[in-house]
Amino acid sequence: MTNKDGIMMKNKQLLGSFFKGILSTVSVFSLLLLTMVNVSAADLQTVEYSSLSGDKAQITVRFSESIELPNSFSIDDPARIVL
Repeated sequence: MTNKDGIMMKNKQLLGSFFKGILSTVSVFSLLLLTMVNVSAADLQTVEYSSLSGDKAQITVRFSESIELPNSFSIDDPARIVL
């Protein structure tokens, strides 16, 4: 292997590393953008509550736009709301 071949081989390795770095950077930024879209989907505008008979309560929340229904909903003891 001559010096010229060694230099060409090293340049190819550097270009490969450079493109891998760019690809990983673009991938990370793409994932961050997708996450930001989901996070800023709807704003909580109001929370209303009213007492019902039998030590029960009704809580109504309103958002700036329609949202997906939660997959689960539970209230445990002590009383707390988990979505």
